[in-house]
Amino acid sequence: MINMNKQDNKIYFGFFKNFKSADTLLFSGSPLAFASFRDLLKDYAGRPGTSVNFGGIPMFIKSNVDVLLKVLPDVTGMKKINDSLFEWGLGAKEFEQFINELDIFASAKDGDDFHQYFDCGTLDDVQVMVSIGEYDSEIFKDL
Repeated sequence: MINMNKQDNKIYFGFFKNFKSADTLLFSGSPLAFASFRDLLKDYAGRPGTSVNFGGIPMFIKSNVDVLLKVLPDVTGMKKINDSLFEWGLGAKEFEQFINELDIFASAKDGDDFHQYFDCGTLDDVQVMVSIGEYDSEIFKDL
């Protein structure tokens, strides 16, 4: 169990080849950070046709890749565009699901450690893993 600073409002993310037997885009942070992530998804969910690069938002600390979130009428999942860019196309259903799951992360207590997969079925090129209390920011430094 990792004790991330409860006041750290940063989401760390990066791409890990063959992480726990699958190529994985990992997001890790504190409850406060996940509350901000949830609020960002809530804001963008109602804006079809828009997109945002997580690497350009101060609450996100990217390591080896950028993630471009696209608000679409139909989900396309997490797609690898090239070695340094992923595109995450979400529809209304996925926004609602991931916002609800981020509520659980935002409510985590000291000592909690768990993860959830934010996958879009077979549409994803890689698995999307969101984690709290399992990995600290050091895991992203060698990417």
